[in-house]
Amino acid sequence: MDVEYGVLWREDGRERGGRLSLAAHALELREDENADGLRVVRFDAIEWIEVRPPRGSGRERIVLKPRGRGEIELESAADRWIVHDLSERVLADAYGRDGELPAWHPGLGL
Repeated sequence: MDVEYGVLWREDGRERGGRLSLAAHALELREDENADGLRVVRFDAIEWIEVRPPRGSGRERIVLKPRGRGEIELESAADRWIVHDLSERVLADAYGRDGELPAWHPGLGL
């Protein structure tokens, strides 16, 4: 079953609002403003993950670096559980591979 969150995300210098879905082996980002705006990132394509502190009164941000792409910065629009849930899902997927985990930056806080 997919889990969904309301999120803000930044990619390629552009901020978007929409929904983050956590599927079995990927995350999907759907833009609110663009019905065709779908970004899929497979967990096995993530090179590293970093948790960054809140900006001002905002929430913690999680930053993903997909292989061969720029960073994607995610911030929950509704609650703070996105960091834990996304990190847990990526780790669960990574353990299913040949023991090769994505690189974890010191800021991850797990």
